[in-house]
Amino acid sequence: MSRRAERRRGLRSLPPDKAVLVYALVGVLWILFSDALLFGWADLPQFGQQLSTVKGLAFVAVTSALLWVVLRHRERDLISHEELYRRAIAQAGAVAYRDDIRTGQYTHAGEGVRALTGLAPEEFTGERFRALIREVVMRGRCEGLSPAEARARLHRGDLPAWEADYRIVTRGGEEKWISDVAVTMHGAGGEVTGSLGILMDITDRKRVEQELRRSEERYRRLVEAVSVVPWEYDPAQAQFTYIAPQVTEIAGHTLEEWHRPRFWEEHLHPEDRAATARACGELSARGEDHTLEY
Repeated sequence: MSRRAERRRGLRSLPPDKAVLVYALVGVLWILFSDALLFGWADLPQFGQQLSTVKGLAFVAVTSALLWVVLRHRERDLISHEELYRRAIAQAGAVAYRDDIRTGQYTHAGEGVRALTGLAPEEFTGERFRALIREVVMRGRCEGLSPAEARARLHRGDLPAWEADYRIVTRGGEEKWISDVAVTMHGAGGEVTGSLGILMDITDRKRVEQELRRSEERYRRLVEAVSVVPWEYDPAQAQFTYIAPQVTEIAGHTLEEWHRPRFWEEHLHPEDRAATARACGELSARGEDHTLEY
């Protein structure tokens, strides 16, 4: 990088406090020495008023030009950074959008929304997008809230972010799952003016999750149909977090009893209780698979 480019880069990246300090320093130097320079050049009393006026106009012109240069560079940097963010989001297969809560409309949607929904960016309005939605699953901080309640809290500023999954049918008739995550934008007075978010196709992830749930359910039905009892146990709490329902037929206690803390240990045979509980605890703490008879 050339020295000239480095100087320009330094000017653009100058922090606001240092920019103000430079501005103040130039102003002080101008006030202290400009009169001596001007009147030394034209030492005529009749030109005093005119020279003072010229000096003031020159100061305004120079400082205005400096501010314009700094602000222009900052504006270009912001535009460049925004474009980089959009490209990065698009490369990740997501679509950035911006909406205005005062109008309820999207003010920007990335080109990728066409492949995601079948709607062109200029067609992507709140009404048209909602018409595609068949199911809404609220997530994260929105979990447990209805979409209407979450939206109202978001607009009031009580909720910092929106998180939801949508099952949609695209304009072409294809069913997809879409993740929507957005953060609020605020006006000068701190009021919520809109949101900035990302839409992403999560159809494949949802299919995998559904298949895992179906596989888990098939496995559970299988093991519950035979005379074995699968279980999960939390050693720290000394209680089962899951135990198959057929345990009631095999051992004669209810599921509620089996989920009580220390129930298993208390119902071991007195001759086996201490050794079995100690062995189980030590092996579990080491993360070792084990088989015990008691």
